Amino acid sequence: MKINHLQFLIFIFLLSCSQKQDLNERIHTIKVVEAHGYLVPQDSIQQPKTIPAGIPTTVKAGQPKVTLTNANIHPAGIPTVIMAGTPRICTLG
Repeated sequence: MKINHLQFLIFIFLLSCSQKQDLNERIHTIKVVEAHGYLVPQDSIQQPKTIPAGIPTTVKAGQPKVTLTNANIHPAGIPTVIMAGTPRICTLG
């Protein structure tokens, strides 16, 4: 009886290892399509309007605003010392 079970397990093991998977099924390829453009007729296009920029104005920078970086630091205060008493021995049970 044990030999039949052993032969059956070996047979199943060999069948499971012998299957080869096709690698081409798992590869996903993107479909490439040629793009077709559209040419707009010249009578539908209006010429752009040009606006002169003029003389640029200069502005002096002035005083920069100073932002403190240590805004989250506070004094700790005076420490208090608490004396520990004699330890208690607690036994269970």
